[in-house]
Amino acid sequence: MGVLLPRAIPQPDLVAFAHEADACAYAYVFDELRVVEDLGYRGGLVQAATMLARTRRIRVGLRLLPAARNVAT
Repeated sequence: MGVLLPRAIPQPDLVAFAHEADACAYAYVFDELRVVEDLGYRGGLVQAATMLARTRRIRVGLRLLPAARNVAT
């Protein structure tokens, strides 16, 4: 079972959210954290890298990664 990082979460709350998800992973509530890449919000790859750097147990994955990162799209 996993938890999805809210795409509109304030940037200062990213690490705190990751720590809470990681704590839940230790309690076997969640086993993965998913990050969404959405063109109108922050980059999912950077958020996923931040989550990986700040957690120990929970798996981190990308839920959706657009093939086209063109601004015109």
